[in-house]
Amino acid sequence: MASRTSSGSAEESTAPGAGPGAVGWAGLGFGLVGAVLGSLAYFGRPGGGGGGGGGTTGVGVPDDLGARLAAHASQLRSELQDDFKRQVKQAEETFVRAERRIDETRTSVQKVVDDGRRVAENAVRTSSDHAETVETKIREVADSTGKLAGTLETLQATVKELESRPVATAPRPGTVPVAPTPAAPTPSASDPADPAVPAGPTPEELAARKAKVDAAILALASPELGKVFAACVALGKLGDLAAVDPLMKVMKEHKDVFAKTAATSALGTLHACDAVPALLQMLLDRDDGVTLAAALSFGKIAGIDAGMSGSPTRKERNDARERLSKWWGANEDKVRERWGQPKREAGGGDAPPK
Repeated sequence: MASRTSSGSAEESTAPGAGPGAVGWAGLGFGLVGAVLGSLAYFGRPGGGGGGGGGTTGVGVPDDLGARLAAHASQLRSELQDDFKRQVKQAEETFVRAERRIDETRTSVQKVVDDGRRVAENAVRTSSDHAETVETKIREVADSTGKLAGTLETLQATVKELESRPVATAPRPGTVPVAPTPAAPTPSASDPADPAVPAGPTPEELAARKAKVDAAILALASPELGKVFAACVALGKLGDLAAVDPLMKVMKEHKDVFAKTAATSALGTLHACDAVPALLQMLLDRDDGVTLAAALSFGKIAGIDAGMSGSPTRKERNDARERLSKWWGANEDKVRERWGQPKREAGGGDAPPK
């Protein structure tokens, strides 16, 4: 009984996870068992104390000593188990608190990260909105300037036309006033107009202007916008069709709308029939000034009203391009004949003007 109790106490004391309290109880149990065994050894010796008396064995040991020891060992085992469970529970509570603290820390860190990301996204969005607003304002200013340039050119052409008209004078006495010749009807979009073609520059005049034309063509490649604009205007006035291809290059490739508008207007002033396909394509340009300049130049070459004004929509531009392309396909030969500009031969250069 004593050995079994001692073995059971030893097993409880070495249970996994037992704390200092469990070890203390185990030591106390072993001490008590040792004392009992010592007493048994003492009483078991011959002549040992505790002579025969009631309720004892032959060696003077109480009859219920084994039961007492077993009960005491059971109590010790129960107390050891309770102490072990209490320590396990405390460890679990400590772990739960640590895990909760980790979750709270993780949540706090995630909130800081989310707030930082939100602030950064708002800053990027705000910067993008400001940039878009500035770009829109710049585009509006450019559009307005292009419209003003087109209007100014139209006014200049109108003033020149008015200045070229003969001044009416009062009839001399004794003469019969002659009735004015009725104005020619406005050409429709179905047939090309056939106005009197003004006499172009003579070969001698073209030769004298050749140096100016070459210099202006070279100026088209200048990085200074003022020089490019002035060169476009000069080439339109000089009337040399050698400037058609360089002007078309500026019209299609230059990054500045003012340069593109000036080159587009110059092609109309030159009545450049070879530039008509490019002019029709420029009707789809996103800048209203370039679009209106292309429509005006086409009208100068074809002798009809292109029917575009204001700020045309994308559909209006596409419709105008399709309509005017069909018209040009049906009347190109007549217009070229009127301006003395035959079609280029395949792989050839500009046809000389008549």
